[in-house]
This record gives sequence, structure tokens and C-alpha cells, in this order.
Amino acid sequence: MNLKAKQLIASALRDALMDDFDSARQRMRALERDELRALQRACMALQNLAGARLYASSLQGDAISDTLSNTDSHRR
Repeated sequence: MNLKAKQLIASALRDALMDDFDSARQRMRALERDELRALQRACMALQNLAGARLYASSLQGDAISDTLSNTDSHRR
């Protein structure tokens, strides 16, 4: 994949993340089939990262709650 294709993919992804879907759609129309697949993989990777971040955040919140619960029970 050449530099121009990578720049188009990055621009389409950035536009989509900024909720500028018309611009993202226009940029995606300029992509070839393999470039669209690369964009799809990038989107899936971002989705996986976002999911992992939410999961880690919930685990951290649970750990804080457990710590606070244990602290309260020791004070009584």
C-alpha cells in the first residue's frame, strides 16, 4: 500500500471519528478494495482498543469499590 492510500485511510478514519461522515464517505469512495479492507482492520482495532479500555476502567472501578468496602468493614 502506497503513502497516498495510507493518507486517504487516515483521513477517512479521522473524519469518521470527528463525526464528519460526509467527508469520510467521500474519502472512502476514493479507496481501492484492499485499501477499504485496511481501513476496516484499522476500525476494528480501534473498536477493540476502546472495548479493552472500558473493560480495564470497569475493573479499576471494581477494585476501588472493593478496597473502599474492605476499609469500611475494618473501621467497624
